[in-house]
Amino acid sequence: KDLKLTLERAEEKKVATEGLIQQMAIKREDAKVQQEAAQVEAAKANEESEKANTIEIQAEEELSEAKPAMEAAGSAVDCLSKNMLSELKNLGKPPSGVDKVTNACLILVEKEYTAKKQTWARAKVMMQNVDAFKSKLSAFRGEDITEEEVSMLQKYVSDPDFTPEKMASKSAAAANLCTWVVNIYNFNRIYVRVKPLMDSLEAARRSKADALARLEEAEAKVACVEAILVELGQKLDQAVAEKQEVEEQASALKVKADLAKRLVGGLSSEKVRWGEEIEKLGRRSMTLMGDCMLASGFVSYLGAFDQELREELWKKQWMEDLAHRQIAFTEGHSPLDLLSDNNSNARMISDGFPSDRISLENGAIVANCKRWPLIIDPQGQGIKWLKRKEEGNLDVVQVTQTNWLKTVENAVRNGRCVIIENVGSEIDASLGPVLSRSIFKRGRSLYLKLGEEEIEYDAAFQLYLQTNLSNPHFRPEVAAQCTIINFIATEGGLEEQLLAKVVELERKDLEDRLSSLAQAAIEHQIQLVGLEDDLLERLANAPDDILGDAPLIEGLETTKKTAKEIEQAVEAGRAAQNEVKQARELYRPQAAEGAMLYFLLTKLSAIDHMYQYSLDSFMTFFEKSIARATRRDDDIGAHVTCLRESLRMTIFTWVSRGLFERHKLIFLAQLAFSLMRRGMITASAEGCVGVGDRTSSSWNEEHFQFLTRGPTKIGEANPLSWLPNSAWEAISALCDLEDFGRLKTDLIEASPRFKEWFDSTTPESEKLPLDWASLDKEPLKKMLVVRCLRPDRLIVALTSFIRTSLPAGSSYVDCDSTLNSIEILEQCLLDSTSKTPIYFILSPGANVVADLDVMAAKYGLEKGVSYHNVSMGQGQDTVAMACLESARRNGHWVILNNVHLMPTWLVELEKKLDEYAAEGSHDKFRIFLTSDPSRTIPIGILSRCIKITNEPPSGLKANLKRAWCFFTKDEVEQMDSKTKSILFGLCYFHSIMMERKTFGPMGFNMKYPFSIGDLRDSAKCLQNYMDNSTGGKIPWEDLRYIFGEIMYGGHIVNDYDRLVAQEYLNFYMKEELLDETEMYPFSQDNYSGTGGNAKRRLGGAGSGGGGGGIGSGSSETPSFLSPIPTSFDKYVHHIDTAMTEDTPIAFGLHPNAEIGFRTQQSNSPFRALMGLQPKTNGSCVGNSSSSSSSISNPQKIAEVVSNDILDRFGDKHFDTEELMRSFDEQGPYQNVLVQEMEIMNSLLTEIRRSIKELQLGFAGELTTSETMEELMTCLYLDKVPTTWLFWPSVRPLGSWIGNVSDRLAQLEEWGDAQGELPKVTWISGLASPNSFLEAIRQVQAQRQGIPLNELSLHFEVAKSTDEAPREGAFIGGLYLEGARLDDKNMLASSKPKEMYVKLPTLLVKAVAGRMRGGVYHAPLYLNKERGAGFVCEIQLPTKDPPARWCTAGVAAICDQV
Repeated sequence: KDLKLTLERAEEKKVATEGLIQQMAIKREDAKVQQEAAQVEAAKANEESEKANTIEIQAEEELSEAKPAMEAAGSAVDCLSKNMLSELKNLGKPPSGVDKVTNACLILVEKEYTAKKQTWARAKVMMQNVDAFKSKLSAFRGEDITEEEVSMLQKYVSDPDFTPEKMASKSAAAANLCTWVVNIYNFNRIYVRVKPLMDSLEAARRSKADALARLEEAEAKVACVEAILVELGQKLDQAVAEKQEVEEQASALKVKADLAKRLVGGLSSEKVRWGEEIEKLGRRSMTLMGDCMLASGFVSYLGAFDQELREELWKKQWMEDLAHRQIAFTEGHSPLDLLSDNNSNARMISDGFPSDRISLENGAIVANCKRWPLIIDPQGQGIKWLKRKEEGNLDVVQVTQTNWLKTVENAVRNGRCVIIENVGSEIDASLGPVLSRSIFKRGRSLYLKLGEEEIEYDAAFQLYLQTNLSNPHFRPEVAAQCTIINFIATEGGLEEQLLAKVVELERKDLEDRLSSLAQAAIEHQIQLVGLEDDLLERLANAPDDILGDAPLIEGLETTKKTAKEIEQAVEAGRAAQNEVKQARELYRPQAAEGAMLYFLLTKLSAIDHMYQYSLDSFMTFFEKSIARATRRDDDIGAHVTCLRESLRMTIFTWVSRGLFERHKLIFLAQLAFSLMRRGMITASAEGCVGVGDRTSSSWNEEHFQFLTRGPTKIGEANPLSWLPNSAWEAISALCDLEDFGRLKTDLIEASPRFKEWFDSTTPESEKLPLDWASLDKEPLKKMLVVRCLRPDRLIVALTSFIRTSLPAGSSYVDCDSTLNSIEILEQCLLDSTSKTPIYFILSPGANVVADLDVMAAKYGLEKGVSYHNVSMGQGQDTVAMACLESARRNGHWVILNNVHLMPTWLVELEKKLDEYAAEGSHDKFRIFLTSDPSRTIPIGILSRCIKITNEPPSGLKANLKRAWCFFTKDEVEQMDSKTKSILFGLCYFHSIMMERKTFGPMGFNMKYPFSIGDLRDSAKCLQNYMDNSTGGKIPWEDLRYIFGEIMYGGHIVNDYDRLVAQEYLNFYMKEELLDETEMYPFSQDNYSGTGGNAKRRLGGAGSGGGGGGIGSGSSETPSFLSPIPTSFDKYVHHIDTAMTEDTPIAFGLHPNAEIGFRTQQSNSPFRALMGLQPKTNGSCVGNSSSSSSSISNPQKIAEVVSNDILDRFGDKHFDTEELMRSFDEQGPYQNVLVQEMEIMNSLLTEIRRSIKELQLGFAGELTTSETMEELMTCLYLDKVPTTWLFWPSVRPLGSWIGNVSDRLAQLEEWGDAQGELPKVTWISGLASPNSFLEAIRQVQAQRQGIPLNELSLHFEVAKSTDEAPREGAFIGGLYLEGARLDDKNMLASSKPKEMYVKLPTLLVKAVAGRMRGGVYHAPLYLNKERGAGFVCEIQLPTKDPPARWCTAGVAAICDQV
């Protein structure tokens, strides 16, 4: 009905509109006539206007001539000053001509036409009032001059003397008045000429005005007609609008009817879904509080933890606590569900963010946290995402840059985003107000005090902090001010990235398809969410008449249609994705191993700071490994195996080239053991590749932990005389492991057979006795036995184990062994790019620049032109930057030497390298950096570089050859024969000094920086002496002094090390050197002491089994003779042929020294391996404080050990005050006892305090500090905590605890005897043996009344200890290293494998003077580390020269493990 009425009204409106249209046509005709009349009048008016304009222009031109004259007259008046006029009028008689000027002024101004009255007096009256006179001149009108006045002025104006110039010489005022008269006259003459023209102009203007009036009248008539037309037009428009409105109303009613039908249909299908959503929201409202608590706690506290700890906290502890408190939360949901949604996650992933869960959690924390995010991001993934996220409004700074705080200040003012990257554990205090948001309001603005200045704070300011440290220790206030977020890449997340990369390179079609499907799914999800959100928003904001919102109903239909299409597309995509994922899964073993390898690399920095590797660099070599792999298109499984082998070798080669030799085996072992732990290879002797589920049933973590930790167990006494106590204690610990329970029993029962194996040259390759021979099939288990019985062969055993267990193991062990340094550099150059520098980690004696010079010449580069060598130092940073800028543009090479000397500048270099990488450089541009190992090198530089270590060959032979070849052939050939021989001896001495440090404390007490420079300077002194000797007697004493006390001795600070150097020089620098002479000191004596079994090789980590053990074959005495003086080349040949193998005998050491060297060489890698293992698992196997053999974590082990220690020492304490009261007389010995008891009390107090503090930390009652963490680690690793070391000790914790118990027992026994000395004092059990020895001197000095400084200690073997000595005291517990005492108590060579010999009880007396002759003054040290632990000298009788024992490093040791 409404529609029908509306249509009738529309028809009526149509008729009325047509009538208005006809009426408008009549009015338009009338308006046309009026417009034509108006046009005629307009033409007339235009014509009159043109005439008037023409006359006006002409008049203006004429008048323009008069204008300058008038202006000149005005200027002349202005120039008249009061003084000038006063001067003029005060003249009694005017100068000639001036009167003419005043007469002219009288005519014009005063209208004085009578000539007689035109006098000077009259003129003075005219000028009487100067101001009035000037006003008259200014107001005078040139137009008003009459013709009579003109005729009167004619005679003056025409007078040639009537000019301003001539008047100026007479009077300045007269000159100005003359100017005024002339110009006012000229103006009048022009005006008179123009006046008729002005009259004509006035008449023309009146005619123009009349014409315009007529035109206005005509236009008014036209306007009237047009107004009528406008009015009719408005009525017509109104009628048309009313008509259209009615028609639209009709149309809208039709649309509404249709929309109502569509709305009802559309909403009916949404009813079910919306009902479910409402029900879901209702449930969520009940759990919202619990969910929000979880989410807020997650953001606030869990960002710093890894995924395992995060889930442990929120999923277990927090949820259980909420359930216990009856706070509802959504079951099955995580905090990420509340903090983010699929849309946000999809956007992060599309921005390049990793898609693993922990990365998405990190992104959600960044988006929701209210404190400033502080991200732990050693791989750089987080900061890359932040830079993309904040691009366009971002400043990136480091605190080491200049003006970094100014950048932050500007960002705070202007509301910009700042990323402070690469912060350390200590954050600059200047940032305190920013971190704490110390914002205050002043007026309407916010302010922040930064430094000493208050700056305006923009609320849009955003701050991010990033650190490259993988395990930073921030202060508690930093954790309170910032939200710490752990962005360290997870192995699972990296595995997915590597899987995508390998599939992209191997099967690009699959990866492209998966990417497109994933992108389509993301877009569909985003589109659907957007449509639903838009629809719900429209429904929420719909008007009262919902049918009036057509887009709402159309959106509903679009949403339904799109939802169906998306559902179909999602189903199809899901099926396709499953298909693609199945194909991709075939490559997962490659990605899994790649992720494992990368995380192995990241741990290497724990060994040395220089070992830093970025994820980008790893990805580069990951791609290279795929390109280098052998293709097997016929068998995908075999092809993936080839990919894994190529990856393994490529990564190992890349990394090992940047590792020091001593660390390569550590990395290789870590690689092999990690592969075995995951079941990727087996631990059998055959060593095949596994294809399992990354777990290995054959892997025994307990055995591996024993191998790395090497624990010992103090138990029953060692019954085997041939077996060292340390080996027995290790075997005792091994017997606690499954499968080894009977080993100790079998060892005793089959002692001869085990001794034969023990004495073998290569026990690792020999079968064990009895059933233990089957361990050859289980090499890991056999290594445990080698670890216990022959630790000196452990490195060789490990190397052999890797060769057999790791596929192609020999390729890894012998990696690059056939390449020289130049060939390695050439291969590294092929791997480098303009963005990837090559970093040489320097070693003493290496010459990397020479290698680089060779390669530069090969590539056609010219020094100083296209190949720049810069030695860094003060002021060289500018030079380096200039070279880099030029080189990157022109494709040059730049080598920056010794960059560690400028650590601050390296931060600038790092930023510059980032800039080059972003902007691009010439393809041939290369950067080379060299430095010593240094912790000041930025991680960002190290991680991007290809690192190369170029260590010189080790060993005496290599050092001797390098020392000799340091001198040029020409230099040597020019020397005389004597100088050649002495130079050769000097080179040998240099090599001995360089290599002796290999034997650790037995070699030198300290490490000294001997270098080729010492040899060079010594050779110069030698040459000078020989040149001055003129063939006379050689000054051997002078040479020995210069070499031993100045050149090399200048480095030596330890007296006994200096003595060793002197004895070497005494042996070498003598007349016999000029002919053939033995260069091995006391070789016959040292060799004979081994029973003819001393010749063997000092091998490195990679040396095989050959020729390495005590008891090997040849009966020939090791020897090396200095050659008869000859040519340079023959000296080199002699070194190559005569010195066949390195042996300790070459140093004057006993062959047993090699055992100590090899044992130390074995312990170091395994200590490093132990430090590289994750601390989540551990073993207390063999720990002397616990017999448990179950795998446990460090905290549980530490708890067990700490409880055992408290049980043992908990109530121990000495009452020293009570003891001192019981003394009849308190002498030196009693003072020593009290001192020792007080030291022990302090130790026990510290042990109890630290353990109880740690236990409170375990219970959660104290915050765990770094000190507590260190204590827990020490208890786990069986190490003595540093805070417990009240005396130097190298014992493991278990042995140390037993040693402390023994010390306690001695002190208790000593105290019970009221301070009386025990029969034999266990001097090794005293914290300060020096105090006891000093007490012996003090007692003797008191008895004999001798000054203390005149007494010295004398040691001799006690004949009997049945009765206390009349003088001095008996001491025991000392050991001799490097020698033994024979049946006559004389020094003799050690027996094979006899590392330490227990000295018999010694009688120590204080005597006047020092024993001389027939004795060796052996230094006594607290432990085998020697060095600073020196106690005193003890006298040991000897038939041999003391120099033999000095060069052999013979010393007495208090505490031998």
